[in-house]
Amino acid sequence: MLEASGRGGYPVFLAEKFCYTNGEYPSLDLECLGYADGSFDLVLAGDVFEHVREDELAFNEVYRVLQPGGRLLFTVPFEGERTLVRVDRGGRFLAPPEYHGGGGQSLAYRTYGRDLLGRLNTLGFAVVYVRVGAQDVFVAQKGSHVELTLGRQDAGAPNEMPLVPLRLWTLAKYNLRALRQVHREIRSRLGR
Repeated sequence: MLEASGRGGYPVFLAEKFCYTNGEYPSLDLECLGYADGSFDLVLAGDVFEHVREDELAFNEVYRVLQPGGRLLFTVPFEGERTLVRVDRGGRFLAPPEYHGGGGQSLAYRTYGRDLLGRLNTLGFAVVYVRVGAQDVFVAQKGSHVELTLGRQDAGAPNEMPLVPLRLWTLAKYNLRALRQVHREIRSRLGR
């Protein structure tokens, strides 16, 4: 698992439970990831892609480092039909500037619209998004379709990636108190 935006206490929890790498954007260059093809089965990016100048390069890089069937779970500002590009490739402002994160220091190059789903499909991802509280969470899978399962591991069932990582990430990221509940759920599913 690679995360582009792990901050606070929950990355420690993830590192204890999973094979976890925290790249922490902007130190992690999403436009040119230094990992081999197919290195990860899961990439997490919370509110990062809107700050990446060349987001298509970044999405392509994530696609490259994902294993077949691997998933990108991410959040971005999302409203309207079309993506609002705030800054062009030359650095010229096309809309009023908007800054997020770290005390409002990080320039947002865009606010995504529904066209993001088609763009990701064109790059080879199958995409769905789910609403978790007030947050839109995108699940982009390297492949032709996205399977969201409950993670049951019955005898003879294929080894599927459960919804637990999605729930863990979104709940932990936006409500650290939820870690105890998620931890209990994981222990229960593992029979401990």
